[in-house]
Parts: sequence; C-alpha cells; structure tokens
Amino acid sequence: MVRSILVPLDGSETAERALPLAAAIARACRAKLRLVSVHQPPPAPRGAAATRTYISLNLKLRRAERAYLKQQAARVRTDGRPVVSTVTLDGPVAGAIASHVRRADVGLVVMTTHGRGPLNRLWLGSVADELVRMITVPLLLVRAAEGAPPAPPAGGQRVLVPLDGSDLGEAALEPAAELAAALGLRLTLVRVVQPAPLLGDGMGLSLPAAEDMVTGLEDEAKVYLEGAAEPLRSRGIEADRLAIVRWSVVDALLELSRAADVAMIALSTHGRGGLKRALLGSVADKLVRAAERPVLVVRPAGPGRRRRRTSGGARARKPRRR
Repeated sequence: MVRSILVPLDGSETAERALPLAAAIARACRAKLRLVSVHQPPPAPRGAAATRTYISLNLKLRRAERAYLKQQAARVRTDGRPVVSTVTLDGPVAGAIASHVRRADVGLVVMTTHGRGPLNRLWLGSVADELVRMITVPLLLVRAAEGAPPAPPAGGQRVLVPLDGSDLGEAALEPAAELAAALGLRLTLVRVVQPAPLLGDGMGLSLPAAEDMVTGLEDEAKVYLEGAAEPLRSRGIEADRLAIVRWSVVDALLELSRAADVAMIALSTHGRGGLKRALLGSVADKLVRAAERPVLVVRPAGPGRRRRRTSGGARARKPRRR
C-alpha cells in the first residue's frame, strides 16, 4: 500500500492541477502527502557589488517558495487529512526529485505533464519524461490542459490497463490494483488485436480466411486476459476483460477512456528512452499527451522477460508460405 505520495510544484496553476487527485488518493490510502519544489537560483552576478544583491534576491526566492508550498499544503489539508509536509530541494529538477523519492521512500508521484511558473523558470516540461528513466516508483500523470482539474475518482469507476502479453506489460497491474482497491475502483484489462497485416495485399489470404484468423486471435486475447484477471479477483479486486479489434492501439484506448466511468489509464514502459520509447510502442507517450484521463506510468524495477505471446496482443503475423 502507498504510504507516501509526492507532488512536484513550480508555482504554476498548471502544476497545481495534480493536487486534488493526489490529495484524494492520500486520504484513501491514509498516506502522507509531500509537496516539493526545486529551487532554481537566479543567474550568478558579476562583481562584488552585485553579489550582495544576488544573495538577497536568492533568499527572497527561497522564502517565497517555502511560503507558496505552505499555502498549497493548507489548501489540500481538510480536517487534518491528509498529513502534508513541504520541502524545497536543490539541484537539477529531475535529479533532485528522484533523489528525494528514494530517500523519503515515496510510493507514488503525482504530477502534471508540464508547467512554467513564476517561482521557477525551467520546470515540468521534460521532468516527467526524465523521471520515468530515473525511478521505478509509479508516476500518475495529469495532462496539462485548460479547464477544471480532473475530479477525484469515485467508487465504481474503472481503471483501464492495456496489456501486450509480456511480463513487462503486466508490471502496471499491481500498482493499478492497489489504487483500485484503495479508491473503490474496478479494473478493465484491455488487449487490442490489430488486424492490419492480415488484410494487407499480397498475403495470399481471402477476406473470409483473414476474418476467421482475426476472430481466433481475439479469442486468444480473451483467454489471456481472463488468466490475468483471475488472480486479481481472488484478492477481492473487481476485474473484467475486454479484447477489441482496432487498427490503432492508441485510438482504441482513447475511445475507451472517454467513457464517463473511466477514472484513469495504467500502463508500463521500459523507461530506457522515457515515455517516447514505451513498452507498447509509443502508446504511453501518446496517451499522456492526448488522454483526458490521468495516466499511471510504471517502469519495472528489473529487465523483465517477454513472455511467449498468444497472438492477440501483437500485430498478427504473416503466415509462412510452404
């Protein structure tokens, strides 16, 4: 169970969009909420006379950062819950946050995908992508967009968990299950069957034969998903499964995520290249950019092994010619 949740803030309303969701999860998990800012000092001065001005300005910036964090802590604290702490860090933004995550035994990071605030000139634009490579703690990413921030999850809503048939792909299952159990959500395990190669030219397959093969792959995907859902149900976690045939994995997931009862999406990435080199192709990056729902991104702690696929989660392969 998550015991400590970290929210990076930079003084912008964009970054603050993550606060209501983080506070709701902290209350549900009885976790401590940590609000952090990374101090970015002003440019170093030239000359002894300017040094005194620089020191004074830097101290004022630090005081402003501390006051801002305390203000935000008071904003999310209700009836003593959640317990909120604040800290200002020093150093490169992503590196300072990653180090604090490890030192403070943080179990979840909740943040918006980018922001640019008055207290810090350089902030969350690429920080989320860097953190995916630097930590194994799950990141719940809230899209930076206009309008009201995402509403806290309500009981009975769903968490979509796309799976591709690999152990690495399944790394998001446990964090998603923990959040679902704490928030009263249910899981929907999704596998997208892509028919494109089967219906291409020059394959030597008639259309009915191709359709039969896609149906077989869809059935295999359902069997795989049922096998992944059963251990969750044995622990009292509501989990259903959905295998669908679509040309585009991202479009299919975005379409599913627009349903009113979807609270968030959870998926894994190997993290070597951040979000842009996701386990499911570029799915994680595209979902973070386009999904209206928060996206939980999980990087497995170990290298993991790719499990032998039933064909339903990958593109169907071209049959061998004899």
